[in-house]
Parts: sequence; C-alpha cells; structure tokens
Amino acid sequence: MERFPDDIIGFDRGRLRPPGEADLGDIRDACNDVDIRAWLPLPVPYTLEDARQFVEYTAAQLESGRGIERAVESQGRLSGMIGLMETNWKVGTTVAGYWLAPWGRGRGLMTTALSVMTQWAFDQGLHRVEVRIAQTNLPSLGVALRSGFRIEGVSRASQRIGDALVDMVILSRLASDPVQVL
Repeated sequence: MERFPDDIIGFDRGRLRPPGEADLGDIRDACNDVDIRAWLPLPVPYTLEDARQFVEYTAAQLESGRGIERAVESQGRLSGMIGLMETNWKVGTTVAGYWLAPWGRGRGLMTTALSVMTQWAFDQGLHRVEVRIAQTNLPSLGVALRSGFRIEGVSRASQRIGDALVDMVILSRLASDPVQVL
C-alpha cells in the first residue's frame, strides 16, 4: 500500500509535524474560534476530547494511505493544521485543507506552509494538489492564490456549512506549474 512518509517538514519560520497530546489545548482553542467555525463543520463547543479524537484520526489517516495531517508549528506552538486527503496514488492527486489559529494569522505562515506541503506532495510522486474553498472565505482563497494555485471553477451548492449549502471554488496546482517564489 502506498502512503505518505511520517516526515517532519521544516521551513524558515517553523515546521510541519504530527500533532500530539501536547497540542490538544491549542487545537481545542483554535477550533472554538469563530472564524474557523464559520468554515468547518465542528462540534459546538469543541472540547479536549474532540481534539484527542482528531489527533487519533490523523494517525489513522496516515496509516490508511489516504492522507496526512500536520501541525503547523511556529515559535514552538501549534498555530494551525494542514493536511492532504482523498489521495489517489494511481492517478497522482490529493486534496489539501488547512486552518490557522488566531495567534498564527497575519504573518504569511499558512501561505508558506501550503507552498511547502504542496512541493512535498510533488516530491512524493503526486502531480496535482487541489483545494476546495467556500467562495466567501476570502482569507483561505488568498492563501491558495499566493501559494501558486489557479482557479479552475466553482462547484455550486456542493458543501454544507451550518444549515446552508455553499458554492466551493476549486483551485489546483500541478507539479509542472512554475515554482512559486515566496
């Protein structure tokens, strides 16, 4: 079975690493943030037990070969999460998702993390990374665009957020696309 290596991926302002027990409080606090909750279907309130189950899920995701989740660590603290999911090794594709805690915002951290994770996915033999972002989630759209992703189109009413069906912008980056200079 093909699967991602359990790498720790370093970059100039931090690293991408497996989340662990020490991160539970930061995950809980971030997932109770109103800006994150606006875009993700999370339990209300998000508890330490929810965070623990998420960390356990990340290990199972890696083991299954379908994806990988990494804590975005900066200045010694979990500042967000980034992951690859729905990985199809035969076709060479995957879907990226990410969120950033309030204490990690405004410094270009997720733009760098997405660029690094995307290049790492290409280094693992994949040729396409896709992101799907709610059309009104302008901060996440900005991250993807600054990371070299190109808009392909809109999938109408394709995701439920809260009680509403929302349009999702589909963006992708190919291994053959020009390298993004950060």
